Amino acid sequence: MKAGQAAADKKDYETVVKQADEALRIKPGDSTATALKRDAEGQIQTAKRQRDYQSAEDDFAKGNYGAALQFCEKYTGNDKNFETLAKSIQAEQKLFENAKRDTSNEDYSAFDRLKEPLVLNKPPVQALMKQAEKEQADLKELRDMRSKTNWPGVQGKLKNIPSESLLRKAPFDDLRKWANAESDKHEQRTKAQAARLNNELECFKVWFGLASSDRNVVIPQGQGFADGGKKPQQLGTIGFAGKAFYEDRLKKLQAQYEKPLTPVLEKTFRDLKTKIDNWE
Repeated sequence: MKAGQAAADKKDYETVVKQADEALRIKPGDSTATALKRDAEGQIQTAKRQRDYQSAEDDFAKGNYGAALQFCEKYTGNDKNFETLAKSIQAEQKLFENAKRDTSNEDYSAFDRLKEPLVLNKPPVQALMKQAEKEQADLKELRDMRSKTNWPGVQGKLKNIPSESLLRKAPFDDLRKWANAESDKHEQRTKAQAARLNNELECFKVWFGLASSDRNVVIPQGQGFADGGKKPQQLGTIGFAGKAFYEDRLKKLQAQYEKPLTPVLEKTFRDLKTKIDNWE
């Protein structure tokens, strides 16, 4: 057992156990070998317990709450130090989870409740705070856009937010729905405007002989035209005053079309102007 004792003096307890096992193989039940092995195994267990405790503390310091608790759970019921540490971890983990829940509900004051520097400086908390600050800035920008009825800006901003889970949060989802509703209204107004302009243009084409009367075309009402609401017919003599009226109306109509005009529209307006100039 001299080799075993020498290993024990060097605190090489793994070797001590091997030497004691060899001695017990030769002399089963030897009290010296048994005591040496028992003491070495106790030292190995103590060292492992110390390493696990240090690992638990290290993970706790980094905010790795789940990993830290796994180390503590190994010693539940037989080590008060681990049990005390586990309670501290669980309490802080609860604070962190509550902060995550609150920020998901747009309650960014949650961090005021995490007052301990050791808590605030932990990586997962710092990451959550950074995320919350970015969310607050995005929401402020989006709400400013909404206050100015800038729905295209809101849509563009939301498209640049990559997180689907963030976009599902109530304030962001509400902004998305508002912008989409405004977009739909704009599209409807645009279509109605286009239909109105095209209807009036078709009237001009009928009035000045560039097209035959269409059953779907009616003369605009309330804009100075005679027979508003009726089907247009080719005009007879309109005189100087009539020419001035129709030239002015055609100019205003052209100005309402989106620029640049298509080649077809450009030619239509050009032909109509020529027609009006030459009309009796």
